[in-house]
Amino acid sequence: MPSLRDPGLPRALQRGLIVLFCLLAGALAIASGLDRASPAKPGLIRFVPEPLAAVSVRVRASSALDAHDYRSAEALARTLIRAAPVEPESTAILGSARLGLGDASGARQAFLVAGQFGWRTPITQYYWMREALAVGDYRVASLRLDAMLRQDPRLVSVRDLMDPLESSAAGRQALAQRLASQPSWLELYIGSVFDLPVAVINYRADVIERMGGLGVRLGCRGAGPIVTALVNYNQAQLAHRMWQQQCPDAGSGLLADPDFANLQVHNSFSPFDWVVISDSDVSLSLSNPESGARQLVLASSASFTRKILNQMVILSPGIYRLSWQAKTDSGQASTRIAAAASCRPDTTDWLPAMGDPASGTFTADFVVDQSCPARWIGFAIFPGSETLSLGRIGLKRLTAAR
Repeated sequence: MPSLRDPGLPRALQRGLIVLFCLLAGALAIASGLDRASPAKPGLIRFVPEPLAAVSVRVRASSALDAHDYRSAEALARTLIRAAPVEPESTAILGSARLGLGDASGARQAFLVAGQFGWRTPITQYYWMREALAVGDYRVASLRLDAMLRQDPRLVSVRDLMDPLESSAAGRQALAQRLASQPSWLELYIGSVFDLPVAVINYRADVIERMGGLGVRLGCRGAGPIVTALVNYNQAQLAHRMWQQQCPDAGSGLLADPDFANLQVHNSFSPFDWVVISDSDVSLSLSNPESGARQLVLASSASFTRKILNQMVILSPGIYRLSWQAKTDSGQASTRIAAAASCRPDTTDWLPAMGDPASGTFTADFVVDQSCPARWIGFAIFPGSETLSLGRIGLKRLTAAR
């Protein structure tokens, strides 16, 4: 084939062909650009020539699906298949349109083809997830859901997508197996829980417990949101069981971290940690002795009592003894620390305490009955000018309930 610079062609014809080629290339570039821009500006669609209109036709077909105009969506999908026959979205849109028209067999054929072209199209994933659920195959359904969530982890907030699996014990087991590989959507799944209904919180808690059964631990930070949400919904015992399972620092004693070894002054992970209550009138820091337990160093400029610490504990009925050490910076025992063991985190019902002036150790006994096994162990500081230290906190059971 002669080139545009072929010396055998007349010079005028060469110039004409070059101009025509440039015009054609420019037109193709403009049309392609309009096609790519049409999703953001649908009004440009009508200017795109049909052979180059893959993107714009896809936009029109998707809009028809959204408007439940399935007849138009099907026709546009056929046009799209002609323009982009190997694009998985083409046949996926055709399958969705056929579903809307009640053609289940035709939809299945379209989605079979779409699946052969690749599984990254959410419509295709969703179709096969529903098909798997219809026959009770939760393993395959969870695989399809996992694929969608890996593409867009924010979909964990779509209840129509999550409910079919989360509301079934078999579905929750399948989810636990998917989450055991720690996919990209795990963080949102376990962290975005505070606006969920209590039933969904319980579903998520069950999934996490099943993950524990598979040997997967979220850690203290990871388990914190779901544990806190359960406490907020008055399910403290379930929350505590999950905390014990998932947090390696939870410990096995009645009270967690009695020596403040893991205390985070500005960041607690759950109510079963020590929670420092911020107050502009109270300065608070941790001592770091070369030997022995850490102490909480406190100073208050307030004219009234200020709560400084809380921790939730789960106790069986019986009589218990809470102990702590409180001293001034000169080493004298201080009665300015008050303690509570209440059913409410905001209590001001301080326990009567007995003190040992020599050691600065104080004790207070309290009774737990079946009506309130979840207790908030709290400490407050009374007004005064001296800096204090608080530490060596202990909790033990004296007798069982009679």
